[in-house]
Amino acid sequence: APANPSAGGPSDVSPASSGGTSTQVTAAQILARAAAAYADVQSLQADFAMTMTNPLLRRTTNSRGTLYQRRPDRIALRFSEPEGDRIVGDGEYFWVYYPSVDEKQVIRMPASQGASGGVDLQAQFIGDPTERFEATLHGTEDVAGRPAHVLTLVPRAQVGYTSLKVWLDTRDYLARRFEITEENGSVRRFELSGLRPNVRLGDDVFRFTPPAGARVIDRR
Repeated sequence: APANPSAGGPSDVSPASSGGTSTQVTAAQILARAAAAYADVQSLQADFAMTMTNPLLRRTTNSRGTLYQRRPDRIALRFSEPEGDRIVGDGEYFWVYYPSVDEKQVIRMPASQGASGGVDLQAQFIGDPTERFEATLHGTEDVAGRPAHVLTLVPRAQVGYTSLKVWLDTRDYLARRFEITEENGSVRRFELSGLRPNVRLGDDVFRFTPPAGARVIDRR
């Protein structure tokens, strides 16, 4: 599996330990642990703060809300800022509705095309992520006071984005931060907080009905 053990070689040490001998780990080993961790997660809920940087427009926007996921294919981002914006994957379609931009437009894409891209972290890690990505390990950084392994993942196949950078908690190997570089050069960074794995999430969380009078634009 492609990895870069020379790129910073983090210490996989429990925060409770001090002065002991660290154990060096590789990107492949970290990804294997992340895959095992996400395999045990049937659902999750977390608050997010997202920063979107568009280098072409030289513009940065900030938003926040709540992320919901439920295996195998349900995902929803419900925004509190801008209030009412939604991104919903219901298993059949992936819906994007930004009333803050245009309250009369809804974008719909087939879920089979993996339209959620790097936002669906479970889809990226379940299975063998080393088969899907070229991985580079950058060391460790603190995220909200907890150490995290930092890796850049470049997909081997076309998946709608060019790279995914993740900060995986050294204790539970779930991401607390991730950054998606889109094909157009735009970058979306998500900061996750209050992460709650295996919460009970009903079907209504992942249901979307276009508002009356809105035009639905199909993208394939």
